[in-house]
Amino acid sequence: MKNFLYANKISKELYGVLKPFGSKCPNFYGAPKIHKEGNPLRPIVDFRFSPTYKLASYPNKILKGVTMKGKYVTQNSVDFVSKMKDVKIKRNHTMISFDVVFLFTKVPIQVTLGFMKSKLIEDISRKRHTQLELQDVIMLTELCLQGNFFSFKGDIYEQMEEAAMSSPISPIFAEFFMQNLEVTIIPTSGHSLYSWWRYVDEVFSIAKSKDVDVILTALNNFNPSINFTYELMENNELSFLDTRITIKNNFSLSFSVYRKKTHTDRYLHFTSNHPMHHKISVIDALVTRAIRICDTDQLDSELNHIKMALKKNGYPIQSICSKIEYHSHNQNLPRQPKDEFVKRIVLPYTGRMASQIA
Repeated sequence: MKNFLYANKISKELYGVLKPFGSKCPNFYGAPKIHKEGNPLRPIVDFRFSPTYKLASYPNKILKGVTMKGKYVTQNSVDFVSKMKDVKIKRNHTMISFDVVFLFTKVPIQVTLGFMKSKLIEDISRKRHTQLELQDVIMLTELCLQGNFFSFKGDIYEQMEEAAMSSPISPIFAEFFMQNLEVTIIPTSGHSLYSWWRYVDEVFSIAKSKDVDVILTALNNFNPSINFTYELMENNELSFLDTRITIKNNFSLSFSVYRKKTHTDRYLHFTSNHPMHHKISVIDALVTRAIRICDTDQLDSELNHIKMALKKNGYPIQSICSKIEYHSHNQNLPRQPKDEFVKRIVLPYTGRMASQIA
């Protein structure tokens, strides 16, 4: 980084931000997946104090603008519904979801770096975000991908396979790999694939029923490191992200909010010691999600569920109904651009006084 500073490619302020300070070996632990049989552990590495954590955040910001332009990427469930709302499924097709097993730790580095370089050459918009040359971005990315050490029960280990778990650079790097797979496999699938939308490593697809195994084989043959699993629709229904997709009698698609069986409807309690706008934002988030995702015939049921759930969490029914009425009336109005903040001060919340100061 000092070379970049001396060459005036980064400022002194940025150098001070990216320079490691108080670093230590990341710690490895597991979080149980309570929604899966046997409650297997999800491996997690606390990467926040790694020497390359801050450094990895810098190329991450440069590369994000390139990956967001992926042809088959959906940004969230609302974006997904808007892309699929006019789709009709054919009789010999089925809905299917694909998932990559342990994507981040299986991404082949050299192959993906080659694809990433080609995309950076095509997209000159990166020059608006940095003064680094192409080879500088590649070098930084490769350096950050090598910081794969972690501790577990007092011993230090090195992750031998591919991108580091929990590094800020890993999701973006994995995104390049998935886009490389998509531009290679999907155009060659012919009429087998009717639709393909992906969020990180989860894919929603509509495909010919008889070709599902052929598609799965093609995906798994793309690179020996990667393994896909899939789930077929049941009773004409399939979930993707927090959306439930249902095939109607006329073969069009219906959308509603999906919750896992382990969901408890526990939210920030209204009596908790948090700023009031945090509590109001809970109502806003649930109501706007319902309005933007649910079909008209599914919306009342979802709003009633929200009322009951929030009431159990101490929220006044008047506040809930007021927000539902507000968002229902304003859902189609154009959004106003947010004011640009020159400076931001973060204060610890200490009650009413902190809100008055803010």
